[in-house]
Amino acid sequence: KLSRVFRRPTVVKTDSIGMWKHLLQMLVSLSALTNCLIFAFTSSQLQQFIPESYVTDQFGKPALKTGAAEETMLLMLGMEHSLIVLAALVKSVVPSVPQHVKNGISKRDYLYQALLAKGRLQTMEVFAKAKAQCLEKTEETSAGRMKLRSMMSM
Repeated sequence: KLSRVFRRPTVVKTDSIGMWKHLLQMLVSLSALTNCLIFAFTSSQLQQFIPESYVTDQFGKPALKTGAAEETMLLMLGMEHSLIVLAALVKSVVPSVPQHVKNGISKRDYLYQALLAKGRLQTMEVFAKAKAQCLEKTEETSAGRMKLRSMMSM
């Protein structure tokens, strides 16, 4: 049971993470939205940026003025959109595979092809030697048979 039921799963090679890539991209977009909402409606830092939109309520806490929610929402949406544009810009500028990794892959492929070609050459040389040996044996056998025939005919 331990060797069959509780075994590690077999490894399957893939060239990407599949659907998880799209899910993570969506998660990044949603996190930009939620972070901007948290900043706009729960942080006191926004009060420092636009103090004219805040008043102090009866308990001494800052609150948005009536009608200032639209301004705050527009500011928050502007920040969210700028973050998404910044993420798209970074994604387009930064390569998905670094150059040193591309160079390493190219070098590995070149060496593999060189070894493969060398192996083919060696295989061809081995076959050529074997063929030559077979031809020599065939010629020796033919020469031997001819000698034997000439001796018997005498």
